[in-house]
Amino acid sequence: AFARALADLDYPVVCSILPFSTNAREVAELSHANGLEILLHQPMEPVDGTINPGPAALYDDMDVRTVRRIVAANMEAVPHAIGVNNHMGSRFTQNRELLVPVVDEAFRHDWLVLDSLTHPRSELADLAWEQGLPALRRDVFLDVVKDENAILHQLHKAARVAIKRGRAVAIGHPY
Repeated sequence: AFARALADLDYPVVCSILPFSTNAREVAELSHANGLEILLHQPMEPVDGTINPGPAALYDDMDVRTVRRIVAANMEAVPHAIGVNNHMGSRFTQNRELLVPVVDEAFRHDWLVLDSLTHPRSELADLAWEQGLPALRRDVFLDVVKDENAILHQLHKAARVAIKRGRAVAIGHPY
C-alpha cells in the first residue's frame, strides 16, 4: 500500500527498500513498474548497539569478505535498484576499511551511493566519490519528529537548500 501511494504522488521519489523485508521484492517490482527509482536500503550497525538494524545488516566486527558477500546477496534481493544507501549505520559508516567492499560492489554494478549521513563522520560518500561513483549526502531528514507540522517544516527546509544549491536530498519514511 505504501509503494502504491508513493507511485501515485505528483512528484518524483526514490523508493529505498530494505533487503529481505516483508514484500521487498514485490515492492521493488511495483515501484519499477510505476517508474520509481529504487535503492537498496542496506542495514548497517548503529552506534547504539542495543538497536537492531534488521536482517542482512553489516557490523563493525565483520571481515571484508563477509561484508562483500552480504552486500552482494542484498543487491540480488532488491531487483531494479540503481544504487545503495545506508539504513542506520552511524557506527559502520565510520569504518572506511569495511565500507570499501560496499563501494566496490556498487562500482561493479554501476550504482550510485546515497549517504544517509546518520553520523557526521560518515565516510560513505567520500569513499564513493574517490572511486568515481556518483554519490550524494542527505541534506534533510523529514520525519525525525513524526508530526505533520514538523515534517512540513523539514520540507520547507529542503526547499530552501534546493533553492540555494540547486538540489536537495530529503529522506523520509512512508508514514
